[in-house]
Amino acid sequence: MRITIIAFALIFSRTTYGQVIKELQIIINPTYSTRLLDTKKEAREVWNKEEKGMISYDAGILICPFTKNRISIGTGLIYSRKGYVWSDRTGQDINTGDPVHIKITETVNYLEIPIKLTYYLSDKSKTYLISGISNDIFLSSKVKVTNDPTTPTQYDIRRYNLGINIGLGHNFKISESMKVGVEPNIKFQTMNYIDKDTPAKRYLYTIGLAINTKIGL
Repeated sequence: MRITIIAFALIFSRTTYGQVIKELQIIINPTYSTRLLDTKKEAREVWNKEEKGMISYDAGILICPFTKNRISIGTGLIYSRKGYVWSDRTGQDINTGDPVHIKITETVNYLEIPIKLTYYLSDKSKTYLISGISNDIFLSSKVKVTNDPTTPTQYDIRRYNLGINIGLGHNFKISESMKVGVEPNIKFQTMNYIDKDTPAKRYLYTIGLAINTKIGL
């Protein structure tokens, strides 16, 4: 966290006092969000049958003040919606007692502060590799239950998580000052997102296809 704050401050100070931001990036990233499960094999098999992923998204803005040769470095602010669904559960109808299918959706919202490194494969290449880290700051969470009148358990969420981001991309030129990058990507958190010692540790991750509009400045 401290490293990112220092890097962000340095970039901001350089752009504020006369240095030109090389590029502005506007990112919309539809994702499939789910979790990795760290627990005993028997429990993991059961929970993997019950818990499934969900369609979600990230969106935000990056600035890239450093571009040299085939490398660029950027940072900014990204809103990220993560979570998963418990879909294979059965309960009872409160009125009739008949069995009903229960679906539980947990959504966790983060503000991400990434440091993004882009490396082009050659001087004239439109294809590039992506790597980086992100500081995931917890904003809010919500648990939604269908066909069950009881109040769902809502875990205490870790206030901060460190994310690892990898991917690749390809640019399509729109004009002299604008291009659009298509970026398949994977983002995963390195710490259990639940803020307590639990028998099963869950690490949220997403698989996405970002549309990155890049504007030269």
